[in-house]
Amino acid sequence: MLLTPFVQAANQASTILRNNATISYSPDFVSRGSTFSIKVFFPGYVDYKPRAFDILQDLGINTIRVYGAGFEEFSVDKPDWAEKLKAFLDLAGNNGIKVVFHQLGPWNDTDNDAWAFGIRPQDGIEAAKAKIDALAGKNTLGYNFLTDSRTPFWILLNEPFLDYVANGGTGVKIEDWVRAIGTYIHSKGGKATIGYGSIHHGDAAPSNWIPLIRDWADYVIFHWYAGGDAVQAQNNGQSVFDAVYNSYSNAIDGYLKEMTGYFGAARLMIGECGIERYDRSGATEETRGEFYRAMFQAVKDKGLGATFPFILFDIYNLSETWGAIATDGTYFTNVTNQYKMYYLK
Repeated sequence: MLLTPFVQAANQASTILRNNATISYSPDFVSRGSTFSIKVFFPGYVDYKPRAFDILQDLGINTIRVYGAGFEEFSVDKPDWAEKLKAFLDLAGNNGIKVVFHQLGPWNDTDNDAWAFGIRPQDGIEAAKAKIDALAGKNTLGYNFLTDSRTPFWILLNEPFLDYVANGGTGVKIEDWVRAIGTYIHSKGGKATIGYGSIHHGDAAPSNWIPLIRDWADYVIFHWYAGGDAVQAQNNGQSVFDAVYNSYSNAIDGYLKEMTGYFGAARLMIGECGIERYDRSGATEETRGEFYRAMFQAVKDKGLGATFPFILFDIYNLSETWGAIATDGTYFTNVTNQYKMYYLK
């Protein structure tokens, strides 16, 4: 059901709107990003946003991190995956947008293949390399997606437990898999990293996992949610900006310390960050605006290479109440004004 509306959408991308604002960031700030479901681009889904590219340009976003249903259409196991992926990148590129994919494949048996290119650790290293070869040009188009400038880097896995053994299959250790596949992507001309959840895992401290990726990763991407700090400050009558700014500054400093000698600040990125709306977090819209203002300011002051707030578009799943854009396309102005303030100047 996806291919027909997808091709129609690609063919209709003839009028490109441009924001006249001048970007003041240095070239090191490579990605003015956000994260959301890829479904917003496909008319066949309820989450489709027909003005998605207009909104991205209006907010100054130049790079998107995408996930979700629809993603499985790009699985290298499907006969027409290369044509679909190329069409999607053409559509994004024609609108001035680069694309980072959430992950190449699930790292355990419970994850849905809808998040994936079908490249799974549990299938083993050699099987993954064969599928990387497909991305690198061994496909019906003869096209190397790994070196396409519209895909600045590839996230191998999202929030993995690096010391786990992949469930089922070959029993390969996740740490060994990401090292081998990250190195292999490099050999094909691509850039790679993993997205790491700094809250969710016992080995989350940067001192535990940065040494495991520094020999092959091009970027360090961590996830940091400081919504609790914002709500606590709000409820205590304290400065939300100060609480959030200090939280992000301290977290960034911890990463930069561990990256010394291996990565510069511009190679550090926040892959997920954000604060939910009132019904989930207790945060007022004013607090949400202050949260984003503080987070963006800390990213800019510390010289990071990118940030990808989670998420841009609310979706019809009511658990997703993070958005800067409501399901009907309405802007939450306290948040979207901060995108414009820090992405467009």
